[in-house]
Parts: sequence; C-alpha cells; structure tokens
Amino acid sequence: ECSGLASFSIFHPDEYMQREHKEYFTPLMFEIFQIKPDVIIATWYSTDILELFKQVKEKIGIPIIALWWDSVSATQSFMAESFLPYVAFNIIPDSTMSYSSSSKPEKYLSLWTPEDPRIFNNPKLERNIDISFVGTIGNHPERRGCVNALKEAGIKIVQTGGQRENNLTASDYALVYKHSKIVLNTSEFSAGGLQQLKGRVFEATLCGAMLMEFSNPETSKKFQPGIEYVEFVDERDLAQKTKYYLDYSDELTKIAQAGQKRVEQDYSAIKFWNAVFERLIQK
Repeated sequence: ECSGLASFSIFHPDEYMQREHKEYFTPLMFEIFQIKPDVIIATWYSTDILELFKQVKEKIGIPIIALWWDSVSATQSFMAESFLPYVAFNIIPDSTMSYSSSSKPEKYLSLWTPEDPRIFNNPKLERNIDISFVGTIGNHPERRGCVNALKEAGIKIVQTGGQRENNLTASDYALVYKHSKIVLNTSEFSAGGLQQLKGRVFEATLCGAMLMEFSNPETSKKFQPGIEYVEFVDERDLAQKTKYYLDYSDELTKIAQAGQKRVEQDYSAIKFWNAVFERLIQK
C-alpha cells in the first residue's frame, strides 16, 4: 500500500475458518474468479493450499508468488520446495542460503523485509534510550545472554516484548527505536541456531538508530560492518562496544546516519516490490 505500485485485496484463510467455521477453498477460489488479480501473493504456509494453486494455474492462469518470512526453518524450507511446481517463484527475505540445496534455485528471489516508511522513519525525536531490544527473550538464550550482559555491565537497556507479549502496535514498536541511540539485534533463528536476516535490521536503521548486530553472514551482505552498523562477536564484545559508542556519540551518529541512508536508498518497500514485479515480467 505504501509503495503506491498496486491495489490489493487480502484473504486470510485462518481467520475465515475461525469466523465462518467452513473450509476456505471455495470462497477463496470464488474471490479469485471475481477479482481476477494480475498476481496472487501467498503467505499461507500449508500444503493443503496446493490443490487451489493447481486449479488457479490450470483454469485461470494467474501467476502465484509465495513469500517465506522464516525460510530458514525446516518446515518452511520443505513447503517452499513443495510450492515450486505451482508458483512463478518464491521470495526469500531472510536468507541467502536457505535455498542453496533447492532442486530449482533459479525459482527463488532473495530480497529483504519491506518496511512501511509511514511507520518506520526518523522524525528527529529525542534519543533518550541508550540501547533497546524489542522482542521476546524467553526462548532465545542468545538474546537473553546479551541483555543480561549489558545489565551486568551497568548499561541501561530497554527491553520489552513485541506484539504477542506486550500487545505493542506497530507504531508503538517503532517509537522505541525512534527514541533509541542503539538497537540490539541477534540473527539466530530459534530452531537450531541458524542465521537469519531479521526485519529488525531494517526497522532500526529506518528509524535512525545505530544497529548493533551479532556478527553473521547475512546482515553483512546488505550493510557494511563498522560503517553502516556495528558487529559484535560475543557478550563481552557487545558490552565494550556499547560503552564505547555511547561515550563517542559523534561516531555513533555517523554510523546510524550511514545505515539509514543505505536502507532508504537500497532496501525500500518500493524497491522491494519493483524487484518482485520486474522478476514477474521476466517470467
């Protein structure tokens, strides 16, 4: 919506089934026939939708694109492969390696998380939070260790849960980052410790905070370490670097501004959808 590149209609199969206590196949197929969209973008991760995909492909010919937010999970990786016969391609925003062993790697498009600039932006608010982390830490030992290490070092960190735990709206979530000098991020995926390019990377930098990120091969492919964000290798390194950049605010500001410039120029929502539509046209 924020890109202005297309109009859209949303159908949530899970919400429909909970509300109507009926299967979603027929009403969704009816809506597709009625609207006749130029493209269908699927984020419903269940193999029971494959029959609908087959019908759409054979009877209507509307191209289908699947978007996988957690492609590094074994479940989504398996399903993404199952979708290949029916989709024009799979979009992967969180990894450059999750499809490296795919039977058809050419049917994957590696991008990033597109963020709404109306929510995630830098309105020049007072940066009265030294460092923050917004997200659950209970099932993430890496996150919990980082937060505890900062507290033990005497660094004031604002840590709060996200939408599920604290019912933060997207605007309230973004507001924490707009007031933060530094935003902490870890790249591990909860299942198996795999590395993942988190949406928090783009949310924090768009809001003008300096990103402090665990060293990993995904984020460093999008941003320059030490120039557009700061890497740390362990909890001790995190605490030392946080203290350093809080003491040397000019360096902190310079890196934060460079990170914001990079995400605005190269990883905007408009560029994301332009890349998707260009790939679709090529098909």
